[in-house]
Amino acid sequence: HFGAKCSPSDGISREVGNCYTAAVYMNLLALVSTTGSKLEGKRVLLFSYGSGAVATALCLVGRDPNGANALGDGANADDAATFTIERIADTLSVKERLDSRAAADVATLSKALEMREVRYGACDYEPSGSVDGLAPGAFYLSRVDELYRRSYARKPAA
Repeated sequence: HFGAKCSPSDGISREVGNCYTAAVYMNLLALVSTTGSKLEGKRVLLFSYGSGAVATALCLVGRDPNGANALGDGANADDAATFTIERIADTLSVKERLDSRAAADVATLSKALEMREVRYGACDYEPSGSVDGLAPGAFYLSRVDELYRRSYARKPAA
């Protein structure tokens, strides 16, 4: 029973592990990616709980974008085609993105974690790591100013 109800939504979690608050949305992403337009007309329950103090439950319904729930004013026939569950699934390319990850050895991971430890809570700095391994179009932290405001840059698209 678990496999039928939950397996379509747990693939990313099985690949990347727990990401705490983001896990519920990451698993929704996995569900959309694996199920696509089959979600139209279906109810999806999202449930997230923290340390036991607070929990959130959301019920979503997959809809075909037409009429009142389509993007645009309906004057253009292409408006409804711009936002579909299937298009979201295709655009996300979750499997391809996961498959394109680069493996790192323990020493490389330890060095990255040590850099994070040194920078934790710091301000007025620019990160020194390379962005060569980032995917084209990815956003990355480019600066934290003296007031802890974060600035981001984007790696050029291919």
